[in-house]
Amino acid sequence: MIPRQPTLFALEDGLDIQVVDEDDLQFQHIQELLDSAVDSCIGLAPIYGLNVALKTLTLASNTRALVVHFHRVDKAWIGVSGDAQRLLENTVLRDASIVKYAFTADKLVYTLAHWYGVRVSSTLSLLPPQAKDEFEPWALENCVRGVSSLLSMNLLADLFIEQEGKDTSQDDTVRQAWLAQYAGSSPARHSVPIVYDSSGLQYMHLQEASKLYCVSLQLRHLKPNVIENEIDEDVKVGTGGLDVTSARFKTRITQASIGQRLELMVSQGGREFSIEARTTKVEGRGARIAPTETLCDGVSIIHVKTHGREPPTNAEETRHRLLAGILQGNFTLFDNNQFVQTIFFPEQLTPWPALVSARERKVRFSDRIFLNRSQGRAVEAIISLEDRHRVVLIHGPPGTGKTTVIAAGTNSIADSDPNATVWLVAHSNVAVKNIAEKLLQSELLDFKIIVSKEFIFDWHEHLYQKFERNLIRTDSLPRDPYTAHRMLLGSRVILSTLSNLLNPNMMEVMAIVPVKTLIVDEASQIEWRLMGLSTSESSKAYSKSGICEWTQFSSIRNIECQLRLETLSRLMSTMVKCTRVTHSHHQIPAVSFISPTHTRKRGEIAGSTCAKPQW
Repeated sequence: MIPRQPTLFALEDGLDIQVVDEDDLQFQHIQELLDSAVDSCIGLAPIYGLNVALKTLTLASNTRALVVHFHRVDKAWIGVSGDAQRLLENTVLRDASIVKYAFTADKLVYTLAHWYGVRVSSTLSLLPPQAKDEFEPWALENCVRGVSSLLSMNLLADLFIEQEGKDTSQDDTVRQAWLAQYAGSSPARHSVPIVYDSSGLQYMHLQEASKLYCVSLQLRHLKPNVIENEIDEDVKVGTGGLDVTSARFKTRITQASIGQRLELMVSQGGREFSIEARTTKVEGRGARIAPTETLCDGVSIIHVKTHGREPPTNAEETRHRLLAGILQGNFTLFDNNQFVQTIFFPEQLTPWPALVSARERKVRFSDRIFLNRSQGRAVEAIISLEDRHRVVLIHGPPGTGKTTVIAAGTNSIADSDPNATVWLVAHSNVAVKNIAEKLLQSELLDFKIIVSKEFIFDWHEHLYQKFERNLIRTDSLPRDPYTAHRMLLGSRVILSTLSNLLNPNMMEVMAIVPVKTLIVDEASQIEWRLMGLSTSESSKAYSKSGICEWTQFSSIRNIECQLRLETLSRLMSTMVKCTRVTHSHHQIPAVSFISPTHTRKRGEIAGSTCAKPQW
C-alpha cells in the first residue's frame, strides 16, 4: 500500500521496513526492494559516524525500505569492502539501470569509495554540494519545491535536524530515503538534480579524491561547536543593543552565520541568567549585540558564547565544489599537470614544457645576508630552471635559515630575470609578515603584501608599520586591470596567505603578476593531500596561455610542526606541494634528499629537489 502523500512521515501507513546487519544481508533483501521500485527508482539515505564513515545506509522505494547497519570501520581496512558492500555495489550502487536519488549524493559517493572501495553509478543529488554541516531549510525546501505544498521548511528542517549524523534516528533516515525517491522521481519537482558517478574514474584518482574529501570533512568536524568569546569588561547598553569589545582576535565575536547562535550569560538585578542574542554589526574589535530581552544600564556580562561551527572558509567551499565537480566529470585532479603527477603519480609523469629565462639566473643577495653551504645549495635549487628542480622541497629545524633562503631565492630570481615573478605564501599572517621583514632586511623593497581587512583592521596594524607602503588590504583589491596596474606599480613579488588567494579579486592581481615561481613557507602546517586540489575555474585561461607551464614550485618545511587542520584549496592549476604524501596507507617521502641526514646543526638545512619522487 502506497503511503498517502500528505502523511509521508506516518510510516505505519504502509511502508514495509526491513532492518538487517551487514553480516546478514542477502541478495533476497535487495531483490525484494528492487521489485517494489517503480521505474527502478530508489532513494538512498546515510547515517555517518564520527569519522565520517557510513554507520547505516537506507534504501527505499515508494513502498519498502531496507536499512543496512554497517560495522565500525577500522582504519586499517580503509578502501576494502566486505561482502555486504560488494553485494550492494554489484546489485544496486553500480547498476546504471537503477535510478538512485539522495539529498547529498556527492558525500555518499565519496565516503563509499574511501571507506569501502565501492563505486557508484549515476546517483542524483537533490541538494547542491555544500561544505557546511547544516542542511539549510531554504535549500531543502527549494530542492523539493513543486512536489507537495505540505513539505514545509520547518518540517524538512526537523527531518534533517541531526544532519545525517550518528544521532539520526532510524525512522528519520527511512523518511529521508523515502522522500529522496519520492521527490526525485516527481515530474512536478522544480529543481534539477545533479548527477554524480564514480564508476568510470581511474582507481588511483578516485582513491586520492575520496581521501581528500573525507579528510576535509573530518577536519571540519574537529572544529569546536562552542567558542567562548572573550570580551572587555566595558559594556555599553544602547537603544540598538549592547556594544562590546572583543579582547582576542582568535575568539572575537563575528557575524553569526546560519546554524550559529549567540548566548549571553548576564548578571542583572542580583540574578544571573542566560539569554540568546544576535550580532547586528561587527567592525574590528567592536561588535553590537541585540539580545532577545531588554537589558538595563549596569548589566554585567559574565560570558558570551557562540554556538555552532564557524561557516566554511572560501578554501573549504571551493575545495568542496571542485571535488564534487570531479564526480560530475567536469575535470580530473591529476591529468595534464606535471606538478601533481610528480607528487602523486610519478609513474605517469609527462615531459615538462621548456622554460626560458631572459637572462642567466645567478644567486644574488644583499651584503647583509650570509648563506652557508647548505643554504646556498637550496637557493640554487629554487632559482634553477632544470626539470629536476621544478618541484623543490627544503626543510630544516628552527634557526636553520629557511626564511633567509626564501629572501635570497626571491632576490636572486627578481634581480636575474626581469620577466620572472615570485609569489610567497604561507598559512599564517605572521609567517607572511616574517618573510616581508626578511625581504626588507635583504634590501628587496619592491614587493606587495596582501593582508585581509579582518586580520589587520583594529587588531594588528602595528605589525605592518615597517612596510606600510607595500601593503594592500583585501577590501581594496583591484577590480579592473587599470586599477591593478596602478596599485602594483610594477612589483613582481607578491606576498599573501593561502586563504587570501581565494579572494575573487586576486585574479586581477594574477593577471598582472602571473604565478611563475611559487614558494610556500611553513608548509608542514598544511595537509598536503588537500593541497593536491589546486585547480580553479579562473586558472583555466592561464593554463591555455602557458603561464601554468612556467610555474616552478618551492616549499619551506619546519620539521617541528605537525600537520595541522587547515588546507589550501586553489590558486591555479600550477599550485601543488612537494612534501610527504600518503600512498597505500603508508607515509612515504615525496622526494629523495640531497643529504640522507634529516637532522642538521643549527644554521644548516637539508634540501631536496626532484623531478620524480622516490617511493
